Amino acid sequence: MVKAVQVILGSDSDEPVFLDSKFEPTLKRLGIDVLYDIASAHRHPEKVKQVCETAWANGVHVFTGVAGKAAHLTGAIAAHVPVAFVVGIPLKTEPFGVKDAMLAMLSMPAGRVVVPVLDFYNAALVVAQAFAIGDEDIAQGLVELMLLNDSAKPPQLGLDVAVRRQLLADRRLQ
Repeated sequence: MVKAVQVILGSDSDEPVFLDSKFEPTLKRLGIDVLYDIASAHRHPEKVKQVCETAWANGVHVFTGVAGKAAHLTGAIAAHVPVAFVVGIPLKTEPFGVKDAMLAMLSMPAGRVVVPVLDFYNAALVVAQAFAIGDEDIAQGLVELMLLNDSAKPPQLGLDVAVRRQLLADRRLQ
């Protein structure tokens, strides 16, 4: 798996919102590349399929769909790359705000999982967590980033990252 996330924006109007967000800078800071394209699940379903299949063939296994209204984009991504990690970011639109987009992301059929996250920054952290499972440098950078953002006293983590990884590995062997 390459250290990259494929982002698909549902429309041209989503691009400025995405580019002005903390998503890409946060992931770049952690050494994760961000690839993005614009493809509507409703108007250009074949392009969504092509972007997903090309990214998957190039070793990208983490995807993010950014869409408003019905937000079927994340479901289309999950359908085209069913074993990928898919994060959905619902955008505010009229008249329902993020409610309809969030409900579409939450209402996936069994076997097609999408992780909805309400803002770009936290979505970047979720994406980074997917990579941190197998990458010590990203894991350490993520912990440091989270501690930087904690306005209160940094939490006592108890177990360091290496110990947590070993416990997880041991649990998988059982």
